[in-house]
Amino acid sequence: MKDHYNDIIKKTMERNIPFIVHWELTHRCNMACSHCYCVRRDDKKELTTEEIMSVIDELAALQSLYITFSGGEILTRKDFFTIARYSRSKGFALRLLTNGTFISSEMADEIKQLNPLSVEMSVYAADPEIHDSITGTKGSFKKTMRAFQLLGQRGVKRVVKSLLMNQNADQLGALTKLSHELDSDFVYDMTVVPKDDGSRDTLRYRLDTDGMTKIFREDDRAASFEPLESVNDDTFMCTAGLNNLLISPYGEVYPCVGWKQDAGNVREQSIEQIMQSGHFQRIRSIKFDELHTCRSCDKAPYCRRCPGLAVSEDEDYLGPSSAACMLAKALKNTARGTCLEV
Repeated sequence: MKDHYNDIIKKTMERNIPFIVHWELTHRCNMACSHCYCVRRDDKKELTTEEIMSVIDELAALQSLYITFSGGEILTRKDFFTIARYSRSKGFALRLLTNGTFISSEMADEIKQLNPLSVEMSVYAADPEIHDSITGTKGSFKKTMRAFQLLGQRGVKRVVKSLLMNQNADQLGALTKLSHELDSDFVYDMTVVPKDDGSRDTLRYRLDTDGMTKIFREDDRAASFEPLESVNDDTFMCTAGLNNLLISPYGEVYPCVGWKQDAGNVREQSIEQIMQSGHFQRIRSIKFDELHTCRSCDKAPYCRRCPGLAVSEDEDYLGPSSAACMLAKALKNTARGTCLEV
């Protein structure tokens, strides 16, 4: 089964089929998370229900399979379930990213009917005060926990999704325990990114290399991390635009959620045309030998470099990404069990 799936992935990459679609349905949100990169643009109109359905039809014709719906907060759209049900009727597998605070018993029933692959809800701490301070919304922890309970009662797969930062760096163990108590999977990241409008205010919450290393050393999975055995000059450095893309609330199409340079708009072009645009073709062609600094770096085997983040923070998609460099240093420190490299 795994080999068959890998064959499908390989074919979609070779044919540039947008197999995996991430769709930010809205940038509206009922919370004010300190680290959030989304910027609501009131000068632009969100795609209508009909426009979204038309794009879903197009994606189905292109043999796309997965859609991740995120925001903002997806449940601020009154037509969310209309959109989600239509996606399912076209055969799409869905992942839903939400803060969960709007989920009632009735809404949980509707989510159950969608049979999503997972519902991933943001939880920043097992301590309600820490969580609420990060979301900027008093009572948000309690509401999110209620959503976990309601969906769990209905057999919906749930994921505790967290971002570890300066404010909650000590919460890894507590969040792991909480996820077990909730009978949910747990995933976390440490990549705080600039806002979509270029503001770097969010970066003050990012952990330094020392902080990242401490977290990796607390995580048994990181200790068993296997560095890449080799990275040759012909290695493709990113799958963005190969078999995945991001659609914004306003119809812009990006290579991925980390690379916010649009290649077109679904209101003006087809997805197929955008996938074959010069921007996407260039992204698909990037190879390791073009990375003028990274190719000689001793941390390359530990690096999961994102060219989009290299652009947004460091203004050079062929240069080092500050975020990736820090994570690579931390992983190298952890994997070798050496003194901290800062």
